[in-house]
Amino acid sequence: MPAAVQTAWEESSQRRRWTFTTSELQRKREHTYAKLSEEVRQHRRLESDLAGVELDDVELPSLNEELCLVNHYARKVADIANAFNMPSHVKSSAMTYLRRFYLDATVLQHHPRSIAVTCLWLATKTCEWHIPLDKFVEKLPKTTRESVLEHEYLVASRIAFDFVHWSPFRALYGLTLELGGAREQRGLAHDRAKAILVNILPSDLLFVHTPSELALAALHKVEPLLVDSLIKRHKLDAESILAIDMTNVKDVDVEEIRAIDKKVFEAQDPLYSRSVLTNIQKRKLDEVEAADIARRNEKQARSDAHTAQLGKLLE
Repeated sequence: MPAAVQTAWEESSQRRRWTFTTSELQRKREHTYAKLSEEVRQHRRLESDLAGVELDDVELPSLNEELCLVNHYARKVADIANAFNMPSHVKSSAMTYLRRFYLDATVLQHHPRSIAVTCLWLATKTCEWHIPLDKFVEKLPKTTRESVLEHEYLVASRIAFDFVHWSPFRALYGLTLELGGAREQRGLAHDRAKAILVNILPSDLLFVHTPSELALAALHKVEPLLVDSLIKRHKLDAESILAIDMTNVKDVDVEEIRAIDKKVFEAQDPLYSRSVLTNIQKRKLDEVEAADIARRNEKQARSDAHTAQLGKLLE
């Protein structure tokens, strides 16, 4: 990686906030899961108390089940992006937004079905791939303008407004130019390596490795001799990079996803329920309304006091 690019990468938000060791990533997920699972349980107990009925004691999905569901919808993002003929960097950004979002969220409060579409819409804007929102939603069943925009700020804030995504595709293009061999051979190597990179987008590899590392590893899978020559020519220490497992991406089992989705539906947080207005939501609305009334009364009291003070000055 050139020095200027290396410096830019080291100073990027992706490197500082969204790159982890494998153990760091696992600890972050476990912390989020433990905290939000307890929050869901508290909300379910509160809903039970407010409703005056005993809610069923359901089993919450495990951390691995939550991650499996998120990865399933990351693939759905790719499918939708392909249907619109969106370029790879838009697809990659959207899938990354989705997976970053769930590092600090749970599917029991925000179902990835809705969040995934918003992530893709957000990526079309941040990557400057313009499409009218009406045209975007008309091809998506059960999707409206409101349902997309409803989660836009939530997603943006949860990923810390870090919209710039360093995808491995640009690094792949640069490395391909550095390869020897015939032009047709380089082009074929690029396309085959790109297919490998597309396949790993729903994996944790993008959280653990730099874009150039992933691009080099993918390229080595398809043109090992040319890449070995490139490594020697530039005196790169790439042994650990070439050892990256680019094939360890688990296929999604449809029946497994349905079972997880059913479990999520039964255990969803009543505060975030979208099917009915729960008692805990009513209480929250009452609290918000009471706080709003209190603010208006306080503002009116200050205005009355100011008016009275001016009246005394004019006497």
